[in-house]
Amino acid sequence: RRGAMCREEVCVNRRLAPDLYLGTVGVLRLADGSAALDADDEDFDVVEPAVLMRRFDERDTLAARVAAQRATPAQLRDVGARLAAFHAEEACAEQTEAAFDALRSAIRATLDDLEAAGAAVAAAPGVATALRGTLEAVLRARRAELLERGRRGLVVDGHGDLRAEHVLLTDPVQVVDAVEFDPALRLGDVACDLGFLVMDLEGRGAGDLAEALVAGYRDAGGDPGDDALLAAMACYRALVRARVDVVRAGQGDPGAAAAAAARLEQAVRFAWRARGPQLLAVCGAPAIGKSTLARALCAQSDMVRISSDRVRKTRAGLPPDAPVPATAYAPDETLAVYRELGEHAAAAMATGRGAVIDATLGDPGAREALRSGLGRAASALRYVECCVPAPEARRRAAAREHGSDGESDASADTAARLAASWSALDETPADRHLIVRSDRPVAKVTADVSAWLDRALRPRPGTSASRH
Repeated sequence: RRGAMCREEVCVNRRLAPDLYLGTVGVLRLADGSAALDADDEDFDVVEPAVLMRRFDERDTLAARVAAQRATPAQLRDVGARLAAFHAEEACAEQTEAAFDALRSAIRATLDDLEAAGAAVAAAPGVATALRGTLEAVLRARRAELLERGRRGLVVDGHGDLRAEHVLLTDPVQVVDAVEFDPALRLGDVACDLGFLVMDLEGRGAGDLAEALVAGYRDAGGDPGDDALLAAMACYRALVRARVDVVRAGQGDPGAAAAAAARLEQAVRFAWRARGPQLLAVCGAPAIGKSTLARALCAQSDMVRISSDRVRKTRAGLPPDAPVPATAYAPDETLAVYRELGEHAAAAMATGRGAVIDATLGDPGAREALRSGLGRAASALRYVECCVPAPEARRRAAAREHGSDGESDASADTAARLAASWSALDETPADRHLIVRSDRPVAKVTADVSAWLDRALRPRPGTSASRH
């Protein structure tokens, strides 16, 4: 069985590294008790079958080049082109449904293990529970698309373990260590194979190289789907790596818990991207936690926070922590601020990152000005309305007068006046308006927002434009 696995390893890996995998050999026991290498043949007394490889320079691995800051976007475009050509040769359309079922089962098993992690990595169970809803929602929304992609030849017998240490930036590009022991681990949509390397590069702080990789893949004719699909696969791959680190942490590896936590944070960021660009207006009266929630949402994701207080001060030519004159709150100026908020948010949406608008938005005219500035992006707008009991709102407003958050100038009197004049978002469709109690731990509030967005995911067409 060992010999068969060695022969399979050579066969599988010659596809991407034909010059390195020379064949199989046997470690022989000679008559004098010494050892030698010879053909892996049943006629010899083979003690141990082995794979014979040509040695490569570890400094040529993508991992080493990234660490030394010697990897370039042009090289990663070449890697993307090589992987696109490889995937084009390995289509397995007849296994499309099996591949989808295997992916769903693998995601569930990975999350089950992370939820059971216990004390090994404290964050693992909570993150796994939250991401289960996201990934299940993504798979439901994109099932028909994934099956259609498989029928188009985009389910392949891939590499299965595309990490930076396995990619050689040689001429030509070669990739080693494909999974040989279980063919099912290589089977899947090309986005799942490519998403592994995207995840690994971003985890190494090389997001620009990940973008070059995907651009090179697409330019060579590969189709990894839109950015949201690729992010969903990268999220799953990050969870797989986190599970490995959790096991190591449970075995006493001193650095494994921190590594697992970093992978889990990365998985959460990818999960936000897997939903597609989001446009959220976090609104409500002053001093009830809008900015805290907006910052937390942006910290979990790639979204841009756009603050009405910051825009107002920029328009007045003031630094963020300076008080603004009363004229900055004049009705016409306020409407101009909200239109500019919309323009900034539309620009963020155009990059594919999404945006969180941090503003009171208690007046219908202000909301209309915001939508005017958003233009066509207004169709994506969702409102997250923060609320707290009135006594708590008064306490927070009074406390902030003695320790401002640096942006808002709202006094306790201003907060009370704006709360009293609040106009309900009656013009907003119910499915685009979420009310949250923001006097709870912010992690619980962000979890509520995430679950709400997951419930809103709908089946989508087979392909869509990408920002790469």
